[in-house]
Amino acid sequence: MGLSDDPNSRIVTSTPSVSPSVKSNRAARGTHGLTKLNKELIEDGAIALWKYANGEGRSLSHQAVFLTLTIPTRFQDGQPLEQHHINYLLTRWPDLTKRLFEEIARLQVRLGIPARFLYVVEPQEERWAKEGKFYPHLHIILINQWDREKPSAKGFKMGAYSISPRDTDRIYGRLLTNLLGRAVDVSAAGRLEAIKGIKGLSSYISKLGRVASYCSKGSKLILQIRNAGYELPRSWAGADEHTRREVKGSTLTMTATLTIPEMRARLQEFSDDHQKQEGYPLFVGFWEVEVDGVDYPVALRYRIYRWDDIPLGMAVFEYLSE
Repeated sequence: MGLSDDPNSRIVTSTPSVSPSVKSNRAARGTHGLTKLNKELIEDGAIALWKYANGEGRSLSHQAVFLTLTIPTRFQDGQPLEQHHINYLLTRWPDLTKRLFEEIARLQVRLGIPARFLYVVEPQEERWAKEGKFYPHLHIILINQWDREKPSAKGFKMGAYSISPRDTDRIYGRLLTNLLGRAVDVSAAGRLEAIKGIKGLSSYISKLGRVASYCSKGSKLILQIRNAGYELPRSWAGADEHTRREVKGSTLTMTATLTIPEMRARLQEFSDDHQKQEGYPLFVGFWEVEVDGVDYPVALRYRIYRWDDIPLGMAVFEYLSE
């Protein structure tokens, strides 16, 4: 089953359709920003990682944390990174992120921590508006571990995360230095925060959602950055393979005899009635799927708002499919 702020299920319904034609002159990956599937991966993946760290049978020391990495502004000798340095890093962005998460995963495994993570790229809308510069951030949720015997950053034996900001800075700094050929100052590039409880998770999901809203397909910001000649990330979001499979496995595909508009209208009626009775909707996130070469929607995606209502949501669908 799927996941949301209050874990829910994603369901796909479809009606028979002709085989769609696919255009061969598609734009390069990433040039249109976040896809719908990217957004689902961000939201559902964040909840999957949090549930993994806080679920039954978990290690009491495992925790989901929020890590932010920025492109530094200076080399270690104090000289600023010029625009051509930033442009070069952007052309190597796929290699940089691939190596970064490989190294983080190795560190997790070495410390006995599950190699689980997800990330989204933030284009920094405010900085672009003020300076016209594209300095992407990496927002990352990963599984970490609290070590009670490890000295804190201030040297006191109060405990600390097994993977510390110093560890991620070391990895990140080495990768950037290797790419640019000069030692990079990453002392202010990383920030690690605990995700405290379901309320904390919700706030971070909201933050990631805001990032998704202004770097999604059709975004004016992405168009401006692209038109300015910047290299764009091929993927604006990603996760470890296990998390990807878990999110993908939360989607159920079912068929119905109703047309897409008819199904959407009927489901909305049930959802509105549920809202009146229970104070929250039964279904959310309606999205009509379109493909090249077909002039009508071929599927309807939506989610059951709450995990506990999955049986009811499934029963409604089966009723409408009779």
